[in-house]
Amino acid sequence: MFRLPKSIDELSPGELYQKYGQPNVEPFVRLDGKPLADGVPTHGVVPIWLGKESELVPLSEAKIFVTDFGESFLPSITQRHYSHTPGILAPPETYFHEPLSFPSDIWTLACTLWDILGQRPLFEGFNPSDDWMIKEHVDALGKLPCHWWQKWAARERWFTEEAKRKSEGEGRSLVNRFIGSIQNPRHECAMEGVGEAEKSALLTMLRGMLAFRPNERLTATEIMGSEWMRSWALPVLGKVAA
Repeated sequence: MFRLPKSIDELSPGELYQKYGQPNVEPFVRLDGKPLADGVPTHGVVPIWLGKESELVPLSEAKIFVTDFGESFLPSITQRHYSHTPGILAPPETYFHEPLSFPSDIWTLACTLWDILGQRPLFEGFNPSDDWMIKEHVDALGKLPCHWWQKWAARERWFTEEAKRKSEGEGRSLVNRFIGSIQNPRHECAMEGVGEAEKSALLTMLRGMLAFRPNERLTATEIMGSEWMRSWALPVLGKVAA
């Protein structure tokens, strides 16, 4: 989430209402016309409009913080084999019902980073099935580890046993997705594209974060020490924070 700028954050409730108006509320009504159950809120509050689109927020005001840890857990205490993470962001171990741990978040972080840099998600699908998402992973990153590959009964719908696409046309590898989602949109908008050195460093880091085997993924410390972070991301962050 974005932190509110001081010009808004320091307003009292009365000053906030005076500037942006009173909260708009909408009553909750059951479709069957029956009364609401005990404990159900009677109304919801419509989100406030602060008068500025996200694209117009200056970098000096783009202070991001992490919130809502309702789904968090300690793998050392709780073993969990399921995830409520949206399918296009969920790691492959989710689909094979293996225990989730910190490397699962690294996979989701890679997908989120891609969303920030690109015009389209790294892995795509509208209300996708588990098999569709596994297909997306293989198409972009190559063949699954053997024990997962053998468990995936739907593999023959899209791939040969060597993980070659059965359908005609070029597969959407990680590099192809980079070109279509990150590089080409920048060129189409007359923006500076990602240079070859940065592209190589970025894809190297992402491949490390998207390793199929969870124990082979980069750790948060290794990500911070990667070439892309040191040579591109952190220097820009330093300029923004200055």
